[in-house]
Amino acid sequence: MRCELIGPGRLDYYINNPYTNIIDVRPEDMYKKLHITGAYNWPFLKLNTFEGYKKFSQYFADKRVIYVIYCDMGVNSMIAGNNLAAMGYRVKSLVGGISGYKGKELATSDN
Repeated sequence: MRCELIGPGRLDYYINNPYTNIIDVRPEDMYKKLHITGAYNWPFLKLNTFEGYKKFSQYFADKRVIYVIYCDMGVNSMIAGNNLAAMGYRVKSLVGGISGYKGKELATSDN
């Protein structure tokens, strides 16, 4: 498997899909300021280690669902996405990251 790229205009489809998990790989402080509604925060620096991917696979064991990964600009999410795809996950990475997303599904930790 490989990680697919999706554009910001396609993200709302996946946000509203019950068979999709949205993963924000930015640092926790950035996630708290603004994130996509329903996203799980799994910071790239914690994920991008052997132990990090092992914990991810324990928490997100279902490889039948789609995982949409995003970061700030799209670089770290592509790295994480390719690694998760190599582990057998169905992964899509958001081109341009949250910076390129102009949809209505944004939240803060206060929401």
